Amino acid sequence: MFGAGWSSSWDMKIVREERAGRAFALWTRPDGRKVRFAARDGSGVFQPPPGMQATLSLVPRCATRRPAWLAPPVALRRGGI
Repeated sequence: MFGAGWSSSWDMKIVREERAGRAFALWTRPDGRKVRFAARDGSGVFQPPPGMQATLSLVPRCATRRPAWLAPPVALRRGGI
């Protein structure tokens, strides 16, 4: 939008990738830097690179998140509430 080197929070994303038979999650940060998290043991938890304190895990598809101002949190299960 503004030319080379510019990024914003709209550019932030996480993409799953496979390398040499291992699963990774590649996070593009709001500042444009990329951080690669390695899958731990197939449980949906990813390990950050050395020296970084962060937690990344998959959220089940049956879960939903709502803004706090909209309504109290609701946990959805298959087959209804």
